[in-house]
Amino acid sequence: MGNGTSVSNIENFTNLTTGSKNDTINFSQRFNNNINTGSGNDTINSGLGIDTVDGGLGIDVLIVDYSSNTYTGNPPQAGIGTSIYSNGAGGFNGSYGAYYNSSYNSDSVSFSNIERFSITGTSANDNITTGTGNDIINGGDGNDIINGGDGNDTINGGDGNDTITGGAGINIIDGGAGTDTLIDANFSTATISLSFVDTGSTQTPITLSNGTSISNFE
Repeated sequence: MGNGTSVSNIENFTNLTTGSKNDTINFSQRFNNNINTGSGNDTINSGLGIDTVDGGLGIDVLIVDYSSNTYTGNPPQAGIGTSIYSNGAGGFNGSYGAYYNSSYNSDSVSFSNIERFSITGTSANDNITTGTGNDIINGGDGNDIINGGDGNDTINGGDGNDTITGGAGINIIDGGAGTDTLIDANFSTATISLSFVDTGSTQTPITLSNGTSISNFE
């Protein structure tokens, strides 16, 4: 699509290629999309379905929102599964996927050349890992395993007994409801003093000296 093109009232793009500008693409329905955003700092939400996304050059953000997937039955890993690895050029390749019904139908997105992620989990037990950019992760319900990697991440475990790895960076980490475990926040090499006070049912956020904050960890 050329720069300046406007498209409306189209439900499905079999193949969508954009130009060198900063593009915003937002799908919400369950179709199989093939998206290539070229250069530019792009924000891409491919929606539901079996999708392929290539961010191309630039600092690109991939949005994955599977919160409408409420199937929590067998197989045990009904929630989001992650495959992610560095592409060697500052971005990441991989995939996210999750079942959405008992017939094992799934939504997934295979991605390449993505620098930042915004991931919203399912009602089941999600396993979510992101890269080294400034990412946003919301686990939702379920006993989630979340790894934000490096970067200044914002992580909310949501309901359930979650296990969260913050990684390096100035992170904001909220365990949410449930009995949650913070594995490694890797706050800094400086000396940091933490004090935990029993306040009954009230959970008070703790702000660390380098700007990292953690809350709702039992």
